[in-house]
Amino acid sequence: YRDKIPLVVPPPQLILQANDMLRVRCNVEKIRKLQEREGIVLKAGMKWRDQDFESDLAVLVEAVVAPNSVLEGKTCKSVKFRNTFGAIVLAIRHSGTVRRENVGRTCLRAGDALLVEVRRNRLEQLKQHQAFVVVSEIDFPSFRKK
Repeated sequence: YRDKIPLVVPPPQLILQANDMLRVRCNVEKIRKLQEREGIVLKAGMKWRDQDFESDLAVLVEAVVAPNSVLEGKTCKSVKFRNTFGAIVLAIRHSGTVRRENVGRTCLRAGDALLVEVRRNRLEQLKQHQAFVVVSEIDFPSFRKK
C-alpha cells in the first residue's frame, strides 16, 4: 500500500518510499533480520481482513504447467515470471506437496499447479499463453452481512 492505495502485483522495478506498507510472503525471521539491517518497521499486531486481499485489480488463479511448456525445467525467477506474465506465484503444488517457500527457485515440471495472483488486465494473456492451462479462478467468498 502507498498512501492507503493498494499496489497490486507491483512491478519489480518499483522503488519503495517511506511509509509504504508491504504484504510479504516469507519467513518471519528473515523479515526481522531485514528490519535490523535496513531500518524497516514491523507493525506488530496488525490485523488483516479478507477485504484487504480483495481487489478489482487482481485475481487469484490456479494454473497448471502444460506438457512441453517453455517453463519445464526452469524456475519462476529464471523466466522473470512477474515481468513476463504480470503475475506473482504464491505457491506451487509440486510432486504432491505444496511449496510456499522458495517458489521462485523451484524447478517447474509439467503438471505442477501454481497459485498465481495476476492483474485482471493481464488475466486473458495468462489464459492464452501456451505455457499453462488455467484451471480455475479463485474467488473470495461473499457473505450476506445481515
